[in-house]
Amino acid sequence: MTRREFLTHISAIGMGALAAPAFVTVLSIGSPGCGDDGTQAGGSGAPGVTFSVDPAVGHTHSFTIPQAVLDNPPAAGYTALTSNVNAHTHQIVLTQNEVMDIAASMAVMGTTGAGGGHTHGFTFP
Repeated sequence: MTRREFLTHISAIGMGALAAPAFVTVLSIGSPGCGDDGTQAGGSGAPGVTFSVDPAVGHTHSFTIPQAVLDNPPAAGYTALTSNVNAHTHQIVLTQNEVMDIAASMAVMGTTGAGGGHTHGFTFP
C-alpha cells in the first residue's frame, strides 16, 4: 500500500488526525484554498495533504500541499500560507526537491516566515 493509498483509506474510515514522525501531524487529506494574494492557504479547493506546524506562543497552524503539487512538483517550488490563527498567517517556501522529498515521505525541516511577531518550525511529513 502506498502512502497516498494509506492516507486515503484512513481518511475514508474517519480515523481523524494521524501522528507522523518529528512533530508534524497529518491532519487530513485536505483541501487548500487560495489567499487574496494568489498564494495558497488552508480552506477549500483541490485535494491535498494537510500538516500541522510546530507549536509556538501557545498555538499552531495547518499547512496544505495540494495533491497536484505533490504529483508534479513545480520547478519553482511551492510557496503558500498557513492557516490563519490568532489573526495571522506564516509563509512556507519549499523548493522543488523538498516537495519531491515530501511526496516520497522523506522528512523536510524548516522554519516558517514571521507572522504575529514569531515563527514556527516544521517537519513534513
